[in-house]
Order: sequence, then structure tokens, then C-alpha cells
Amino acid sequence: MRGITAVKQHAHRNVPARLRRGAIWIGLLLLVTAAAVAALNIKHVGNGKALLARASTYLLQTTATLGLRVADIRVEGRATTDRDTILEALSARPGTPLLAVDPARAKQQLESLPWVRSAVIERRFPDTIYVRLVEREPMALWQHHGKLDLI
Repeated sequence: MRGITAVKQHAHRNVPARLRRGAIWIGLLLLVTAAAVAALNIKHVGNGKALLARASTYLLQTTATLGLRVADIRVEGRATTDRDTILEALSARPGTPLLAVDPARAKQQLESLPWVRSAVIERRFPDTIYVRLVEREPMALWQHHGKLDLI
């Protein structure tokens, strides 16, 4: 038995990383397709919404297990906007399933902030969220009750 295990491990090392990644992506595509078909059928069942929510959560956790989880959040253009505010808008921390991050919702949240003129949010596979902010330029300082605010 020991010889078989050694052969399997050795054979695994000879499989190019590119081929292994391709197999993972094909498996992921099949999983997503099966989930979509199941979702179309489940929504017609009496308790379909609850089943669909559980299936969605399970699918996101599965993609995270396959390696599609946030490991890095890169932000460009941040000078005034608080780091925690950006993370809250993204609803993401390291370890969050990458597909659980909604770029459109995050863009809307960030652009509603007073200092953010525009925002671009991208999921960069397999593990990065990229944020580019264009912030408004302060025009003056206002002192009110001993506190300075940028205007």
C-alpha cells in the first residue's frame, strides 16, 4: 500500500499547475451550473426561498473552499476616507468568499460618502478586491466647537 500512495503523490506533482487550476475551474463551473438549475426548480416549491438562500450560502462557502476567498484588499486614491468605512462598504474581510462581495452595491455605498466623488470596485480572481477612489478636494477648514472639519 505504501508504494501506491507514493506513486499517487508523485503523479500529482507531475501534473502541471495550470492543468490543476483548469480542473478546479471546470469543477466550479459545473457546480455553479448545477446550482443554477436547482435554483430554477426550487423557487417553484413552497419553501423555495429558504432552500434557495441555504443553497446560495452553501455555494459561496464551496467557492471559498476552492480558493475564491478574499486574501487581499487593494485601495488606490484613499486620502480622507476611513479604512473601516471602506471595509464596511465592501462587506468584506480576509476570508470572505470572493463571490459574496457585490461590487455594484459597494460602489453605491462608497459614492454616497461625502468625500468620495467616484469609486471603482473589481473582483480580481482568485483572491483580491480592488478599489479605486477619486476623492473630493477639500476647499477650506471649518472650526466648530473646537473641532476642525474639512469643507
